[in-house]
Amino acid sequence: MQSALFRITINSNQPDNLVQFYSLIGFQFTLKNVEKGSQVWKGELQGIQFEIFGITESFSPRSPSVQFSFQVPELQKTVDQIRPLGVQIMMEPLDMGTGILCFLMDPDGRSVELIQSL
Repeated sequence: MQSALFRITINSNQPDNLVQFYSLIGFQFTLKNVEKGSQVWKGELQGIQFEIFGITESFSPRSPSVQFSFQVPELQKTVDQIRPLGVQIMMEPLDMGTGILCFLMDPDGRSVELIQSL
């Protein structure tokens, strides 16, 4: 298996405007309620998941505005290769039962989720 872009997530305090914008590009969204009273609009285009999370102003400074998620064949090996770059590892690889996840920041500070399927 090769590494592949899996999902793009946008956190926004104006999700309705983003849903309208990205719908015009071709995404069809379904609305789901998530923990802590928030909502997420989920869509997919050519096999890539796209999510828009509605967040409140008070929550937004702690949340990255964009997160890229990549499926990788060997998560620990990938993290070991990335670590010398000095990037911030937000969550070390963790087995979640359905896959192994890791969260880190790219050199410009964007959130990146790495996923290894089990």
